[in-house]
Amino acid sequence: MVGSGASLNVTIANSDASNNSSVGVGAGSAATAIMLRDVVASNNNTGLAATASSTLRVGHSVVTGNVTGVFSSGSGVLDSYGDNDIDGNTTDNTGILTVILPH
Repeated sequence: MVGSGASLNVTIANSDASNNSSVGVGAGSAATAIMLRDVVASNNNTGLAATASSTLRVGHSVVTGNVTGVFSSGSGVLDSYGDNDIDGNTTDNTGILTVILPH
């Protein structure tokens, strides 16, 4: 568990976050940052979600077959490196999905 004032930085690579009744991958706590690379999020209620001052960055990944593909709310930040396949969801994007350039 992350305590008050602590931060959590996570990298998920070459993984499958599918067939969940809620969220495939979610960043939902302040001071949380998650980086996704080569991840599949499919057949979830929501594929990817960022809420509560968290940051979720996604690159070279697939989000499909979900009720909601990607979701951000409040001060949650959802960044895309622009090389993702986000389609085939009931709703592909709710919220703000910001494209950032890779360095």
